[in-house]
Amino acid sequence: MTDNKMQSYTDINAPYSIGFSKGQRIVLLLFSFFYLWLMSGLSYSVSINAFYDDTLQMQEGLAISQGQWLVGENIKGFASGEEWWKMNHYSHATLVKAPGFPILIALSFWTGIPLLFTMPLLWVSACLLFIHGLRPFLVRRWPLVVVFGLLLFNPMQYDASILRVYREAWNNCILLFVIAAAVGFWARVRGGGGLWLWSALLGLFLGVFWIFREEAVWIAPFLVAVAIPVAITLWLSRKNFAFPRKLIPFFLPLLLCFLIVQSICFLNWRNFGQWVTIESKSKNQVAALKLLAKAKSEHWRQYVVCPVDVREKLYAASPAFAELRAQLEGPMQAWCGFMKKHFGINEFGNYFMWALRESMLYTGHYKNATEADAYYGRLASELRQAYADGVVEEEPGMVFGGLGQPFNSKHLPTFWKALGKGVDFLFLSQWSGPATYPTFLMVGKSMRGIDRDTAEDLIGAKLPETNGWHRRDLRIAGWCVEPGQGEPCTLDVEENNYGNLSRGWPGHIVASSILEQVVREDVRRNLTGRGVNYAPTLPEGFTISVPQTASSPQGMQLRITAADGRVGHWNIAQNSWFGKSLSGVLLNIDSVHENPPSGVREDSDRFRRDILGKIGGLYVMCTKSLTFFVLIGAMVAIAYALLKKRFSILPLPWLTLSLFGLVFTRIALLSILEACAGPGSIRMMYMSPAWVGLYGACAAFLVWLCEWRRRGAGRVSLFL
Repeated sequence: MTDNKMQSYTDINAPYSIGFSKGQRIVLLLFSFFYLWLMSGLSYSVSINAFYDDTLQMQEGLAISQGQWLVGENIKGFASGEEWWKMNHYSHATLVKAPGFPILIALSFWTGIPLLFTMPLLWVSACLLFIHGLRPFLVRRWPLVVVFGLLLFNPMQYDASILRVYREAWNNCILLFVIAAAVGFWARVRGGGGLWLWSALLGLFLGVFWIFREEAVWIAPFLVAVAIPVAITLWLSRKNFAFPRKLIPFFLPLLLCFLIVQSICFLNWRNFGQWVTIESKSKNQVAALKLLAKAKSEHWRQYVVCPVDVREKLYAASPAFAELRAQLEGPMQAWCGFMKKHFGINEFGNYFMWALRESMLYTGHYKNATEADAYYGRLASELRQAYADGVVEEEPGMVFGGLGQPFNSKHLPTFWKALGKGVDFLFLSQWSGPATYPTFLMVGKSMRGIDRDTAEDLIGAKLPETNGWHRRDLRIAGWCVEPGQGEPCTLDVEENNYGNLSRGWPGHIVASSILEQVVREDVRRNLTGRGVNYAPTLPEGFTISVPQTASSPQGMQLRITAADGRVGHWNIAQNSWFGKSLSGVLLNIDSVHENPPSGVREDSDRFRRDILGKIGGLYVMCTKSLTFFVLIGAMVAIAYALLKKRFSILPLPWLTLSLFGLVFTRIALLSILEACAGPGSIRMMYMSPAWVGLYGACAAFLVWLCEWRRRGAGRVSLFL
């Protein structure tokens, strides 16, 4: 063949950017509308007591929508009950989280687009941008339609653990925008038009990603992998470039990203006097936290940061640190609850950073950003002197953001175990399914300073007329399996604030059930084989009726007491073990039913959730084998291309491995945090961006398989 389509692989100046046909555009639209309709049947939640998460970012979004910058009103700290944040008052929480999501909340409010509609809308847009970015790599367009569907129904976008009025699901959308823009830029480096547009898009989305969540460094491996073929292409084409004009598109992404990030720094400097995107990027704070984390204890215990014996030495050596003693050894001991509950140690663990910040607040060091930064600087200076004087020794290893102990050889056994757990998560074995709990969990008539009317205006959704879940019947049905045990186990539903339970503070029992433990091995095989939330209808199981006065599933947990006295805790909202699991027990909550408030079309919503659940089930069954096939296939394709010198078939296999690099880098970094900072890093909320790269990699390789025989053997360049 010699038509323009085939010339795209041998002639770099050919008009390869062929659009979609009318039929293909109709299918894309049908996919999009079907997805948006399904997502409209889901429920979102906001944790009213997540002081540093949902509530904080809602307050900041409200402030920005009213023309202010990152200030909230009347949020109460749980440690002392005092109000620590009032309007126009700087506090320890003002710059603790990146401002990207609050800005999105304000934009949603200003444009009139409901906040809860923006996430699926952004996800559809990101998927469309991704397939448009891939267009120059392909001759046919139908494979791109299949890619669109594969990415669109990625179950991570409707997993219950991230469907919150919080940044996680939206963060995944921004990540896919970055990947799509990078792919589109790379594909157009050798001509065909559109390079300036894709360059600008890459810079824009990089900047947005950087201010959306303070983990932009985790995408660096993918960006480096894309930069390699771009750099090689530039070098091979250097004689054809008119310097410096034609090089501008290659530096434009860095420039736009820099300008966006620095604009946030400017706003923070103008309002608070500190030139940072978030406070944890301050040199003084980073130095102080790292020095505290690296202090070596006489009795090393995993996960413990700055234990009591080290603190006593530092109190004597550092006047700045001694100012916090009354708080750290008093009210802030509440932060020790998690370690005390799960490990029997009355120490802070990875919550030390939060205890330190609140101690500074209550001792008057957070009156403004300048004073807080000065205190961190003074503390860091005195700690350096303490190390120099031999008051304390340094623990070897690398500290990651002051969140845990220095990572060293002592953590390797836990690291390898966590790495395996991360790979297990990668295959969706822990997927919890579509959310069923309500949009807002309200206390009284307000959510920490945001009244009901304001909240409804801000998110563009009507809240239930009844007070949250408080007048609903709640029934929890599921399965519990413990092979080899014949005695019954006890199931207790504990109600309390989710954050309190996570710190080991006691809840109160609202419902109980005695379950005759199932010993049939075929039941276990069915449950494990079909994935979480896909248990068959079997005679064994349990049903617990919860009183109408109880809170929502997000505020409850299921406590399982085995016959031998072992205890495990199951997160009802996320359908997963919380903290330490109960070895030998397989538990699955199959459904949570409630009587909806008047006006809610529950049958329609449940029907849509069921459809999403079935789609997610297909992903659960196929992901493991698909991932293995694609990973091995991409490596074989690259080896074949290099040995046979068929360089024109390299781009998509290289893209596949680049996206896998993003996935496995995330798993490795989270495994390090799991080993040195404490359990909880390998969980759906933090792992969810990995599936963006995973399904992007699978999509790229599958479309390559559809087309590789049509490709010419010409050596256009090493990668394109």
